[in-house]
Amino acid sequence: AQAVMKKNTFSGNRLQWETIDGKVAVARTILQYAARNAYGTVVMGRSGRSKSVFTGSVSRRLLHKAEETALWVVP
Repeated sequence: AQAVMKKNTFSGNRLQWETIDGKVAVARTILQYAARNAYGTVVMGRSGRSKSVFTGSVSRRLLHKAEETALWVVP
């Protein structure tokens, strides 16, 4: 996701990257973290065990549960 965004003229000083390790409820943790830090956009890369064409379990849950947040899914 970082490479795609930088390739498309998003300068590094406009982006903030966070990595959260060791969480079981990944989607809930992402949404709570975004709300706590007043993030307006969450950008997700696609990875995981699912062979789904568009969404995996985490991105699907984020799409269903996110409120007042822009979600970007980067293939």
